[in-house]
Amino acid sequence: MRSEIYVLIVLFVALSLGIVSAQSSSITSDFDIEGCHAEGIDLAEGACSADGNYWCDNGELKDTLSVDKACYYGKSALPLGVTTACCPSGYYCESGTTIVCVLKTFSCGDNANKNDCDDDTCYWIEEEGGFCADRPTDFSCSLYETEEMCEGDFWNLGRIGFGTEACNEYFVNGDGVGFVAPHGDCKCVWAGSDCVLNYNVKPDISDIEIPKYFSCFKNFTSGFCINDVQDVSWTVRLIDHGIFPDTVLESNSLCTAGSAIRGCGEPVVRLPGFSFLALILSICMIGLYYVFRKEEF
Repeated sequence: MRSEIYVLIVLFVALSLGIVSAQSSSITSDFDIEGCHAEGIDLAEGACSADGNYWCDNGELKDTLSVDKACYYGKSALPLGVTTACCPSGYYCESGTTIVCVLKTFSCGDNANKNDCDDDTCYWIEEEGGFCADRPTDFSCSLYETEEMCEGDFWNLGRIGFGTEACNEYFVNGDGVGFVAPHGDCKCVWAGSDCVLNYNVKPDISDIEIPKYFSCFKNFTSGFCINDVQDVSWTVRLIDHGIFPDTVLESNSLCTAGSAIRGCGEPVVRLPGFSFLALILSICMIGLYYVFRKEEF
């Protein structure tokens, strides 16, 4: 209830400021506030949450694990032009009595070719020599290896991929001035030899003909995926277009370098000659070593 009150207050202030600005100037810029705002989640209308647990339908969050057709965006099959079902990692959208996300009993990463990958309702990704993935949206723009693939962004990673948490969000700087990262400005761009995530942060209210803003470019690097987790780090390049943010706005808009340990749907990069069985045997050998060593002493 408290979070809903906060959302209403923010919307009221934003709308009030918009009315005042409209009265003083005929040129304004606004931001899209339509969508779902509940349970700590802010999701654009018709969008799938980054974790695949929810789909936003007419302002209501639909649980993809229980609500019929939520994983197919309200349809009986994937809509034309949509490449990824809305499901969490390790799940797929199954058509039965109800169309919901169900737990996979197989590993997408075990498929070595596109046909087998497709048969398991997984996603074959051509980059990095080709591999079968559980969910393309677990990856960032840095997945693309060529300018053509980057700019085309077949998997829509510039909108819903890893690192896009700032898209369509509202921020304030140290003085309490409001800013927004419009969802339409979030995209993958080719920078030299890398594909990076780019989004623009603009004032929520502007009374000038050419709005000022700053651009944030984030380049992600992923480590090995072991036991469904991996280290991810990112660097940031900031370019100001009339606005240079203070440290508060940089932090709030997530335009800062950092690192994290995140879940990954499948072991995309496997250690050579190292399987899960080998891991178990290694743990057993280490355990036996300490047992015998203890008996010697």
